[in-house]
Amino acid sequence: MKVFLDANVLFSAARVESPLRAMVLTLVHRSACVTNPHAVAEAERNLILKQPEHADSFRQLMSHIPIENRFSDPASIALADKDKPILGGAIGCQCTHLLTGDKTHFGSFYGRERTVKDRG
Repeated sequence: MKVFLDANVLFSAARVESPLRAMVLTLVHRSACVTNPHAVAEAERNLILKQPEHADSFRQLMSHIPIENRFSDPASIALADKDKPILGGAIGCQCTHLLTGDKTHFGSFYGRERTVKDRG
């Protein structure tokens, strides 16, 4: 299992007392977790605007999560342009799962599995 962590997951996991942080750290230690520079920048930008008091714990969390810069264009998938770097990162990193709380943009994909041959 390889899990790609979306920006909203990273944002929520920045709080030390967050149950999501505990889950992310468990995933990091028991399986492969990655994210990309786009997700990190978005999470950090939102954290500075909304919860700057958690910036240090965010940096500490990020020291455990590999940041990969691989991308595979998900052009054939109907998705807002701003979300393509997230899905493209997950595909490019060959992740088996995308962990996101973005129900607005990814909700129609929740619980669905797509393989490379399905992409078309």
